[in-house]
Amino acid sequence: MKKITLKDIADELGLSISTVHRALKGYGRINDETKKRIFEKAEELGYQLNLAASALSSGKTLRLGFIYPDTPFYNEVVRGARQAEKELSVYGLTVDYITTESYCPIQQSQVLTKIIENFKDSSVSDEKTTYDGIGIAPAHPILLNPLLKSIKDNGAEVITFNNDAPDSGRSCFIGQNPYVAGKIAGEILASIMPKRANIALMSSFVSALGLIKRIDGFLEVVKNTGFNVIGPFEYNDNITSAYDMSKQVILTNKIDAIYANSMYGSIGCARAIEDTGNSGKILMVSYDLDDEIAGMINKGTIFATIHQSPFRQGYYTIKKLYEKCYQKIIHDNEISCDSEIQYIKSYIIIKSNLEEFLEGVYL
Repeated sequence: MKKITLKDIADELGLSISTVHRALKGYGRINDETKKRIFEKAEELGYQLNLAASALSSGKTLRLGFIYPDTPFYNEVVRGARQAEKELSVYGLTVDYITTESYCPIQQSQVLTKIIENFKDSSVSDEKTTYDGIGIAPAHPILLNPLLKSIKDNGAEVITFNNDAPDSGRSCFIGQNPYVAGKIAGEILASIMPKRANIALMSSFVSALGLIKRIDGFLEVVKNTGFNVIGPFEYNDNITSAYDMSKQVILTNKIDAIYANSMYGSIGCARAIEDTGNSGKILMVSYDLDDEIAGMINKGTIFATIHQSPFRQGYYTIKKLYEKCYQKIIHDNEISCDSEIQYIKSYIIIKSNLEEFLEGVYL
């Protein structure tokens, strides 16, 4: 396929190459109508603008805020984000990493409120920080939607990762397809367990959209299997609560398998399976991967875990934020920021391929 050049765009529009170049790079004075025609033609022809090179030549800088819960799961997410920042720092990118206690929607709302106040405050202060873009793993979409919309209204890009807030006006979501991830768990159980098996359904936060969709996908698959689904039992994404709840469910019911819709629920439930002497007897499907989950897979307590590539979630959130923010600069804020969803692939990890994931063979 022929690579589209500035000359191709200029010839199509009857303009000089220098005019097209200045419009696409954001240089000089070009009337709005001409600029609009150039960008539309560039998009029509499939012209790929090198944003990084344009940023370097323009000398403009970008500052992003990356908001996430301070939990072990997000260590890999942040590692990915820092890698992307490192690659783009030469082009004028800096990222502030802002943590909240676990999945605390009130703390997240306080962080977002402060960011909005800084946008509205016209004073100059060393303590005042404004951002070109925000990446956030929203704990409670309904609560945070108005704040995220306000940030968008103040000219910043918003991308959600890991958990979505589709009604917030965000430009993009990057993460696992949670509905499909739930269906995968259901299909694993349906392929192994006999009809009329008793499945305990353990549920994390009811406010997190991604976790809700995992359960929706799971139930969609198992509804016609003949399984007896017991629950849901809520554990508030706390390992101890998941342990206590699942242990009581195991002791008071004949349970053949357990499905928990989060990493911390998976760990708590697996511990309860082991402590009640049911390792290898109660089948467990989990999410994510850490040393403890890996050990439980090796021992047979957990049959399979569904991996959501946290490194990639952080990496592509920063990459996409940079792209969208810089496009707005060179387009003089005229670019359309239609909502996007970019799903990260899910992987099924069982004992036979566990070591490959632990050794980083898979990207």
